[in-house]
Amino acid sequence: MKKNKKIAILFHGLVYRSLKHTVSSFEHNILTPLQKKYDVDVFHHSWKISVIHNPRGGEYSVPIDQDAISKFMPYSKGVEEDQNEYDHTIDPSFFTKKNPMHNCTTSEEDALITAMNSLRDLESTKRAFKYMENNSNDDYDYIIVCRPDVEFLNKFKISRIKDKIIDGVVFIPYFDKGVDGSNDRFVIGNRDSIKIYCNRIDGALEWMKYGLVPSSEDYLKKHLVDNNIEIKDIPLFFRRIRANGEIFHKEIASMKISFKLPIFFIIKHVYKEILSLRNKKNLDRISQGDSIKNKIIIAGIENPRNIFLIRIFTELGFDTGYSGKNILADTSNDFNIGLGDYATSLVEGKETTPYIVESSHFSDKIPLLNKKYRLDRVIIPIRDSDDIDSMLMSDIRDGNIPHILLQFPDFLKEPEYLYNKLLPILSEVSLKRFKKAFWDITTKTK
Repeated sequence: MKKNKKIAILFHGLVYRSLKHTVSSFEHNILTPLQKKYDVDVFHHSWKISVIHNPRGGEYSVPIDQDAISKFMPYSKGVEEDQNEYDHTIDPSFFTKKNPMHNCTTSEEDALITAMNSLRDLESTKRAFKYMENNSNDDYDYIIVCRPDVEFLNKFKISRIKDKIIDGVVFIPYFDKGVDGSNDRFVIGNRDSIKIYCNRIDGALEWMKYGLVPSSEDYLKKHLVDNNIEIKDIPLFFRRIRANGEIFHKEIASMKISFKLPIFFIIKHVYKEILSLRNKKNLDRISQGDSIKNKIIIAGIENPRNIFLIRIFTELGFDTGYSGKNILADTSNDFNIGLGDYATSLVEGKETTPYIVESSHFSDKIPLLNKKYRLDRVIIPIRDSDDIDSMLMSDIRDGNIPHILLQFPDFLKEPEYLYNKLLPILSEVSLKRFKKAFWDITTKTK
């Protein structure tokens, strides 16, 4: 009897992170199709933490379910290790002003956090491979390495590439490549090629110290090319899911349609997503929320800061209850009265409230609002740490509510800073368009 070929699948990073949101797509599109013709083993290495903090991804102090692996992926064999112990092995002096994570963050603190997150993920990738080597006697024909925080959108058809998986070749999805790099969330190759892929942590500190390339995707490509590994494309699509269950839409927009894809898939998945995000009608839908139950709340303490945000969102076409024409025509008093009416209506559950509501006077009602609506974001302008409403932040953490902290006065003076902070909300709004709205509002309200 002919034996099945064997495949190992390695998960790495914070495997608990989004597993409850993504595991079904992994099983449906990757695991189950492979199990029909192959013997498949799943392995993992995960860091142990209780809360995730990832400014680049808009994840701020999101609680982690440390039982998620045993609950949702009990068939995986692996190890969980203390992240703090690894962190203590990293010399902070490596992070200089050449830290490449400055390219995707807006502050020194966020760049440092993002750099550490990247190093943790790379170290975890190496440890996942090592765990597989030490805990399996099988000689796997193919090895897949993938992130646990991706929702797969189409079935992986290994039949198209299995005969091309040879020494010195890896297959990687061809979207979201950084500046000139390779997608670092899924790869398949043979054992020798994947071992090189998994050991790229060995040169990562030099990359961080000297800023050799601008992103983790670019570093991956450099590492593979330097080790004579050829990168080939595969038409596998997925989208990242944050720990709070939110979809990272920017990744969907970066997907390129390939002539290799069957037409039904194009229509059902990628083509639909890309066109919808670029379509003005859908942008209007996004800017107004998916329904009357979706809301964005601008909370905090001081109302004048919030008014500026309402004006910006209005100028960009979001549903704030105002139009571009009347947002500046209103006197300050009338405007404040209008905002108060909307906030009151929001608390009372009236269907006439807009998508974005200034609700600084009802910050204590966040738990109530979180029950009545789907809160896409709570935006909180702050001056310093003493300016943060501890009760409000406690309610947000307890309710696992996505939120954005805006540093005052930075967000009133620096459009790039504000744009990057609001990017999860802005969808297809370009920086150029945002800056025009920002300066128009700033000039007209002086």
